[in-house]
Amino acid sequence: MLKAFVHGKVPSELENREDILTSNVFGTLNYLSNGSLICSLLRNSLNVNNQTLHIEGENPQVRMWFWPRLERSEPDLLLSLKTDSQSYLFLIEVKYFSGKSGEDPAELEAENNLNQKFYDQLAREYWDLHSGSLYEKIGTEYKTAKKVLIYLTLNHVFPKQDIENSLRTIRREKAEFRNPELYWLSWLTFHNELSVWSPSSEGDSKIKEDLLRYLERKGIKSFRGFQLVGENLLNWKFHSQAISVPVKSYFSGLKDVQKMEVFYNMEVMMNGNV
Repeated sequence: MLKAFVHGKVPSELENREDILTSNVFGTLNYLSNGSLICSLLRNSLNVNNQTLHIEGENPQVRMWFWPRLERSEPDLLLSLKTDSQSYLFLIEVKYFSGKSGEDPAELEAENNLNQKFYDQLAREYWDLHSGSLYEKIGTEYKTAKKVLIYLTLNHVFPKQDIENSLRTIRREKAEFRNPELYWLSWLTFHNELSVWSPSSEGDSKIKEDLLRYLERKGIKSFRGFQLVGENLLNWKFHSQAISVPVKSYFSGLKDVQKMEVFYNMEVMMNGNV
């Protein structure tokens, strides 16, 4: 499917679907020989305090679950990452042109408060990430993993209002959610990370090439400044006589002015007649 998008062989109505974007990018990243690039991508995530996501350890191993049906939500991606010193469980909500669904329940009418679909989408997903029913789907070995929710959007700047609203709703659920691990990640960082990434195999190099072309076709490429192009000096030459200036004066080259002998009839001038 990714090849079809790269070569423009996909109907336009599918171009902007978020589930297609998720599948093309993360589904392709899932086939990399190691998780180093995924770690680099996730480390670009920021929280509301402008702190970047810290991932400890080396030799990351990655596993993905796409669109898992959880108790209160159906996020786009559940991603586990195990390094030689720490295990992580990331729930990733993917957005392209749309925003999150749901609202802060405090802002809703009373009759809607009992219906969970009206609750802030990120809050519901964060609650599911910490729900015991999650391990029925992925296994109990992930209970000790550090759990992080990532809001992946096309924004150029941190969506502060969206994140703060979600944090406020999350904290209402349980006292233990005083400091939620909620981060924001921009799609625009993906092109930068891919551009500087050095693949370790021929297969990874092909993945890099296809993903870069796909992101560029989607317009997911951040501005990286103007590129200055080296200019050659103009090698102009002037004729020596054309620019010579007389030492004496700029006007010394003019001919001498001859005094004109002009006489007027005084009577005519007095009467004003010519």
